[in-house]
Amino acid sequence: MRFQCPFCSYHMRGITPSILGKKVRCPDCDKTSRLSTDPYAAGRIIGDFIIQRRLGVGSIGAVYFAHQISLDRPVALKVLSEEYTNAKGIEAFLKEARAAARLSHSNLVQAFGVGAEDNACFMAMSFIEGETVKDKIKREGKIQVDEALHIAQQVAEGLFFAWSEAGLIHRDIKPENIMLTKDGTVKLTDLGLAITEREWHPDMEISGSPSYMSPEQFTGEKLDTRSDIYSLGVSLYQMLSGKLPFTGATLKTVARQHFYEAAKPLNKLAPMIPAKVDALVQKMMAKNPDDRFANMEELLKAIWEVRQSTAPDKELVPSVHTISIKRLDYGLQEISKERQKIMADGKKQEQKTRDIIFRSLAIGVPFLALLSAMFFFMASGHREKELAEGKRVDAVGKAVRSLSSDKEHLEVSRDIDQLVSELSDPRSDFERELRTRLELYRALLDNRKLAKKVRELESDSVVADKNLRKLISDNEELSMKLREMEIALDKREQEWRQKVKGLLAARADNESGKSNKTAGADRHTASPDTSDETGSYWKDCVRRKGIFFPVVKSKFAEARAYLEVMAMKHPNDTVWFDELMKMVDDLERLQKALTLSGTKYAGVQLREGKVKSILGGKIEYVNGNITGTVTWRELSPKSVEAIAVSVFPNLPPKRAKALAALFRGDAARAADLAGSDSEFAAIRDAVCEYRLDLIRIHRILDTKRAKEEAIAFLRDMASSPETQARYKAILKKMFSEE
Repeated sequence: MRFQCPFCSYHMRGITPSILGKKVRCPDCDKTSRLSTDPYAAGRIIGDFIIQRRLGVGSIGAVYFAHQISLDRPVALKVLSEEYTNAKGIEAFLKEARAAARLSHSNLVQAFGVGAEDNACFMAMSFIEGETVKDKIKREGKIQVDEALHIAQQVAEGLFFAWSEAGLIHRDIKPENIMLTKDGTVKLTDLGLAITEREWHPDMEISGSPSYMSPEQFTGEKLDTRSDIYSLGVSLYQMLSGKLPFTGATLKTVARQHFYEAAKPLNKLAPMIPAKVDALVQKMMAKNPDDRFANMEELLKAIWEVRQSTAPDKELVPSVHTISIKRLDYGLQEISKERQKIMADGKKQEQKTRDIIFRSLAIGVPFLALLSAMFFFMASGHREKELAEGKRVDAVGKAVRSLSSDKEHLEVSRDIDQLVSELSDPRSDFERELRTRLELYRALLDNRKLAKKVRELESDSVVADKNLRKLISDNEELSMKLREMEIALDKREQEWRQKVKGLLAARADNESGKSNKTAGADRHTASPDTSDETGSYWKDCVRRKGIFFPVVKSKFAEARAYLEVMAMKHPNDTVWFDELMKMVDDLERLQKALTLSGTKYAGVQLREGKVKSILGGKIEYVNGNITGTVTWRELSPKSVEAIAVSVFPNLPPKRAKALAALFRGDAARAADLAGSDSEFAAIRDAVCEYRLDLIRIHRILDTKRAKEEAIAFLRDMASSPETQARYKAILKKMFSEE
């Protein structure tokens, strides 16, 4: 079993089911992450594919959104369920894969490959970005008539191809298995129950979704493409009405309804559904296969004929076996009845004018009278045409002033474009006036659209401000809780130190005769808090209590207060204290950059990816097509250092990186990065000596705990091999002494 490391994308191998849900360390970046208990969680690698998220569950397995490594493309990865991972289940799964692979059609999902790894049988298919028809019905309640017929027509095209090429029967046509892509293409999915006509035998198991199964599927009779026509009819019924024709609490009840009960007519559920559409669906759902359409070819012709009267624009209805890959935009196709009537009246008037002229020509009158009559009627016709155009422009103006939806906005915009085109060459003052009015209506329409966008932006801004305020409030609440915890820990620490001081005093009384060597060691066992601040160690105490410990806990105010107090006690070292105060300021600046800097450092390249934003202590980054979020403590050391270099552009990169290491609590690495800057080395030595003293104390009280502290101390020095080696020798000598 393989997983991808969430930090460095390294492919971790050798993962066994027994360690799912536990923490594992990446051998490449040395970071620890917890594996999900789900064996197919994000990051799981199967064959050539990296799972990113689950899309849904099918009849015999789950479908995941995955990334194909070799071809760098998104795919839908179907993984066979464990309960079906047997000879029979694998055979059915492979049959589905072969069926999907050999059928290449615009309305069918295409399979890329199939394989098995770690007892997981999988199939890669083309990834469809969109929604199922079931999702659309759930969202909209029902689908308008011609759009539902458009979907059914494309599904029928896919089924026609499957039957013609391979004699394939789908057996599971339902809205869940019909996908609508973003570009409007309809895709039929899930061939898990599909069989060919040759594969049928009397003892075959009955399969399908009961609400959509044909009567012959329930009885196990021999099936053909007419069974899919029935299931498609049930799906079309649900699209048009938003309801299933047959429902029941038990399988037996649903089956009986499919056999004996007639579905309620669609035009009784929705009076706007034409009788032709209801008749089409009723024939598709006929109980006897012989009463249905004979095949998909006949069904496609029937759908095409019905759509000649249901489609808003007949020219957009694809012919039979012509693949339609564009979404039908019903908002742009529909024309209001009022505008249709105005246009029809204009055409009738023009026809009336022509008829009058023709009748005048047929009358035997003097030539001059004939010319006069022609002039009169032409002028009259032109005037009537102008009046009709004026009415149409008035209708547009009225519509502009009463807009209430985006759909109406598109309709009016289309009407304005059409009228402007017709008046492109105005021949009278009246037509020029109409043209000017149309331009005014166009400007008003654009202003309304712009005003709507402004309102949407203002609304989004209010929501963003609300979220930001909540985030700030949450951060303040968290800071208060951390402060309370720190006070409690400090109190416990003071009690422990008092106890240690008493034990040390008692041991000193009992071991007053020890050698100078032991006495020298006892000098170092003094508690860090009781170090002689007036002697040679006071600066190390300042470095620990004024820089290192407060910075690690982000207590910058306490650090400054301590430094100010100590500066008053040592007025001769003002310059040194100023340097320490500047270091505290820089470290606080880095802390703010790593927790709440927004998009200021967007684009900085980290090991995890490029910074997108930093907000609420979380760093959002982008790595290719993958977006992730981590806290600054989860970043690799080099990533924190990269941000520090951007935060301090005026400092030498070495010092900026040293500040980053010190902020992370790694004084040894800070000293190595700083190089010639002796203050970082002094801080490192002060911290290391402090920890060494604690180990000496624990060695007196509890040898086992002292060894554990020593191992942890050396592990924390791993970033600086030289420092680690030096203190390893000291600890080895310490524990070898009796």
